[in-house]
Amino acid sequence: MKKVVLLIFILSLVFILPFATALNKTVEDNARDCIKNKVENNCSSLGIEDMIFSLLSVGKCKTELLNKTQINNCFGTGNSCDLKTTAQSIMALHKVNSNIDGYLNWSLSQNMSTQNLDWLLQIDTTKSSTCIIYDENDNIYSVLIDEDKKLSLTGSNCLTLDSTGYWLKIKPSCYGQEFGISCDEDFITSVLFKKENSPMFYILGNANSSSAGGSTSETVNSKCFKKLSHCDYEGTLWTTLILNLLGEDTSIYLPYLIAFADESSNEKYLPEAFLYELTDKATFRSDLILKQKINKYWYESNDKYYDTALALMPLYGEEIEAKQNSINWLEHNQEEDGCWNLGSIKDTGFLLYSIWPGTFGGGEENGYEEVLDCEYDGGGYCMSQSDCLDVEGSKLSGYNCQYDFDVCCDRELTQTCKELEGEICGSNEECPSSYEIFEADVEYGEVCCFSGECVLIPETNECVDEGYGVCDISPCDSKTQEDISYEYPCPDSTDYCCAPKTEEPRSYLWIWILIILIILVIIAIVFREKFKGFYFKLKHKKKPFPPRRPEIAPRRMPVRRPMPQRRIIPSSRRSIPTNRPLTRPQGKTKEIDDVLKRLKEMGK
Repeated sequence: MKKVVLLIFILSLVFILPFATALNKTVEDNARDCIKNKVENNCSSLGIEDMIFSLLSVGKCKTELLNKTQINNCFGTGNSCDLKTTAQSIMALHKVNSNIDGYLNWSLSQNMSTQNLDWLLQIDTTKSSTCIIYDENDNIYSVLIDEDKKLSLTGSNCLTLDSTGYWLKIKPSCYGQEFGISCDEDFITSVLFKKENSPMFYILGNANSSSAGGSTSETVNSKCFKKLSHCDYEGTLWTTLILNLLGEDTSIYLPYLIAFADESSNEKYLPEAFLYELTDKATFRSDLILKQKINKYWYESNDKYYDTALALMPLYGEEIEAKQNSINWLEHNQEEDGCWNLGSIKDTGFLLYSIWPGTFGGGEENGYEEVLDCEYDGGGYCMSQSDCLDVEGSKLSGYNCQYDFDVCCDRELTQTCKELEGEICGSNEECPSSYEIFEADVEYGEVCCFSGECVLIPETNECVDEGYGVCDISPCDSKTQEDISYEYPCPDSTDYCCAPKTEEPRSYLWIWILIILIILVIIAIVFREKFKGFYFKLKHKKKPFPPRRPEIAPRRMPVRRPMPQRRIIPSSRRSIPTNRPLTRPQGKTKEIDDVLKRLKEMGK
């Protein structure tokens, strides 16, 4: 009996322990193990993208990536340099504290002035006023503002009136110059920009205000990063992101990125993810979340896993439903080896970096050095570089923030829209004149507007109109419905858009089959003696003989018998007297006669 119990225990360990161990491992652990197994002693045979995201996620392939450096201190495929690949390589090498100065200098050398952008100077006063403007070449312009806020201009070296008469258009030859403005009434100035032949205007940076007799200054400058002689939109996105990561001022690259984000050829790069990271503004965040497909993933290019990693990168540190839904989808679609997208190192590494950036082992081997915590040790505040610039703060060197793209700032983010004399528009409102302030400190779903009173957005019901679901004040039934509120919102932002669930639930059939097999094995071991006897009887049981067919006698031909010959009685025998009459019993004769009589009567 002891042997049986011991055998059962060993079988339980063999079958159940691996399953229990797998359950204890997280999605993150399985993904990291997958990449480590794939790159172990194999880095030199990987492509450059796999090297980059291996280094970002598990700290491997640093030497092999450095060996891919081109002669111009850049990275790319073949013998060509590529802005995106160089920027991603800088991001990976920066994470392991490798020297990136040469690569950064090459990237900065690829900048050029942006083409096809219109710049406008706006001056706003509550009363009619006279303003004086001067540029860096000592040209002076006189501007009259009437009660309707229409302008008249004297002087035309750098400024002209736009077609509406409400703004001053800046000539391309004067881009990069600083303009000083002074008015005899309280006033506000700002610079607007838009893509040529587009009705949409944008304001970058905070509006500047002054009392009567005071002055403000505005500068127009926009650059991009080029490929050959043209702006490279994707390359500019990634290079600007790296500059922001390193704490550099990226404001001169934002006008180009914002104005051309809606180009059909640029939508596949998911610019909202970059712009939210660069500006930290709710408008880009909302647009990014609205692009999530069926409340699970992002799919703008041909790779849903790469796009999902890109979308989740600026959402690090945020606990929102859209992000958790994506993580649930990734967990459901994680492959047996722990990777995603057929074992892709690039996609799996990017997902790890975006969702679970953390740190990884390696120590001095990977070039790590100890850094101090920004808030705990330095008394600073972790925020984006743009927010630190907004509050006129300075970056504190030598202090670490949990997220790679945050900087340690010496000033707290306290500036509000009201302090900038703007009006906060709610999630159901929009700014007139089709432009909004992107640099104001507002809550999620709000915008800070400088163009007048907020206007209510016409109520729509995308959830129902698109035919996907129904709006409900109660959360969706997780068993039969999916919450797709982010993609198809209801008129009331607190309602849930619930659509029928199409995805089949995860099957645990193989687990039950395994458990049943284990139970059957245990039963067979415990009752093995009885099974032996049963099997022996079954094997040696006599089988009945089949029934014999009855024998059929051969058919005999009929034989005609000879008629018996009349036997002659010898005379010597006693003869019967002939004179004796034959007699019948009287009783029976009478009965027979009666029967015969009745039969005759019946026959008549």
